[in-house]
This record gives sequence, C-alpha cells and structure tokens, in this order.
Amino acid sequence: MKIGYRLVIITTLLIFISYFFLFEIGKKENIIERAQNYILTSTETKNNEFFVPKPEEDTLKQYTLKTSAWIPYWDEERGFKIFYDNIDKIDSVSPVWFYANSGGTLTQRKSTSSIKNYVDRVHDLGGEIIPTITNPSAKELSDIINTPSLLDLHIANIVKKTEEFNFDGIDIDYENIIGRDKDAFSNFISKLSNSLNGKNKLLTIAVLPKTDNFIYQFSESRQAQDWVAIGNNVDEFRIMGYDWTHNSTTEHGPISPVNWLEEIIEYALVNIPKEKIVLGLPLYGYYWKPGGVSALTWEQTGTLKTSGYYEWDELSKENHIILNGSHAWYHDARSVEERKLLAEKYDIKGVVFWRLGGEDPEIWK
Repeated sequence: MKIGYRLVIITTLLIFISYFFLFEIGKKENIIERAQNYILTSTETKNNEFFVPKPEEDTLKQYTLKTSAWIPYWDEERGFKIFYDNIDKIDSVSPVWFYANSGGTLTQRKSTSSIKNYVDRVHDLGGEIIPTITNPSAKELSDIINTPSLLDLHIANIVKKTEEFNFDGIDIDYENIIGRDKDAFSNFISKLSNSLNGKNKLLTIAVLPKTDNFIYQFSESRQAQDWVAIGNNVDEFRIMGYDWTHNSTTEHGPISPVNWLEEIIEYALVNIPKEKIVLGLPLYGYYWKPGGVSALTWEQTGTLKTSGYYEWDELSKENHIILNGSHAWYHDARSVEERKLLAEKYDIKGVVFWRLGGEDPEIWK
C-alpha cells in the first residue's frame, strides 16, 4: 500500500513537472519574445492582442522638473539672450548681481537701469528672476551674522533690494563660512526667510555638495551649512552637484559623476523635503594641461575634440578628451540628459545649471 501510494505521488509530480516545462515555460518564453518584438516593432503590433491601451490622463504621473540657471555678471548679455530664446524650457534665472560687504551692506554689480530692464523683460516673457548674492569673506560674514545690529541691517538691505527691483526672490550663495558659525548662519537664513515670506518673496540657497562620507566633515563651510535647519526655511535647496574634480586638483577626472550625484540626492532626501531639492548641474568643463588647469566651455571643446582622442566615459557619464597627454572633461546635451533623468528618478523639484553662456545648444532642444 505504502509503495503504491508513493508511486502515485511520484507519478503525479512527474506529470506536473513535465507539463510545466513543456507548456508553462514555453508559454513564458513566448510572452517574453512577443514583448520584445512589440518593443522593437511597436508600429506593426499596436493592433494585436499584446497592445496595452494608454491609461487615462488622471492616472498618469504628472511630473516636470523645474529648470533654473545662474547667469554670471561677466557674461550677462549672452546668458540672458539664451534665456530669452529658451523661455519655454527655462523657468527661472539667477544673475549673480550682488555681494555682501563687511558692514552688512550689498554691492551691486550692475547699474540700476540695467537691472530694471532685465527684470521687466523676464517678467514680460513670463519668467522668474531670483538674483544671487555671494560673500567674498568668511570673516566678514561671521561679523555680520554674529552681530545682531549688522544682521538686522543685512537682512533689511536684502529685502529692500528685492522689493526695489521687483525680484521674485533672492538666492543666497555664501560659500565661505567659518565652521563654528553653523548656528548663527542657520539663524540668519531663518530670519531672512521670515522677512522675505512676509513680502511674498522666495528664498533659495546654493549649498556645497556633501554625502554621508566622513571626508566632508573636514570642510568648514560644509560644517556650517546645516542642511536640516536650512532646508526648513528655504523655498529651494540648490545643491551644487559639480567640481567633484576641479581646477585645484592635480589629477584629471570627471566633474560631476552620476554615482556621486546619486549619493548626494539620497543624502539630501534624508534631510530635506524632496519638493525643495534642486540639483545643481554643470554646463562647463576643465582642461588639464602642462602648467595648470583652465575652465572650459562646451564651445571651446570643438578643436580639442577633432585634434585629440574623444571618449564617452560610461561610468561617470561624461565626455573625456585626451590630447598629447592633456585631458579635458566636459558636459554636453547627452551628459545633461543623463543627470536630468537622475533628478526625475528621485522625483525632486528640479535642476539648476551653472551657467548660461557657451553651453551645448542641443541642451535646449
């Protein structure tokens, strides 16, 4: 009885296994094959049984990256022209028009009439303009943010400029900060945010990139930029995702490798609401040659590319040129697209480019 019972079980199992291999796996392979054929010849198969109808509009993910760009004051005319020509693709611009002084005042890099003309034109086209303020000295900034009267004066001057020129907001790019001023800097951002919000103005900030890698703890300015505290008080948290290799490094290399950018975004998502995170991307390059390193725009890479050996670096997803032992790394439409896809993958607010002027025009197509 026991032997007969076992034979029945074994026979049943063998029949089931045979059926699975002969029919189910074959069916599965056939489905995969048909799916691949559908992808490759979609225009021919849209009417067959494998075609999946497009879902209703309200079931689709509605998501578009906000696109912003900085404009340097030394290439202002060209930068604004690029913005005007691509107003349907660039939502906001941040011309670098001001820098902070030791007494809490601001120096204006352009004439009042010139600034007003640019602002009017941007608004007429339906764009947003959020000028940038930089700080040349960590010591001067420390005096301002640690002296209540100077801090109040500095904030008042910023708000005044924002209202005077009808800016949509202001962008703080204070990269030189003493490490021990962490709390004082966070307090400055908090008070500035309250003042600007009271005037219905936006506050954005450019911060130095970092991950959870211990090496970033040695940078004083990074120590002073408390991502959690700052993130709670700004409308846009712009992370400068470039200069992984830069003009002070002796060894050449990629400027903004995608694996590093991904680490930055993942670190940011732990500390900042994703709807505030904006990834800063480079539109430039560097050229390592005997005697030093120089900055490089895309338009300057033409001769290098035809004279040297060009390669697409798949690991970093950047362009690399080798010429007589010299090396150039730079960005174009292809590398930018890879980084925008990364921003979309993590569903963050948008991207901001440094800088308009001399970049690959295919980026805007």
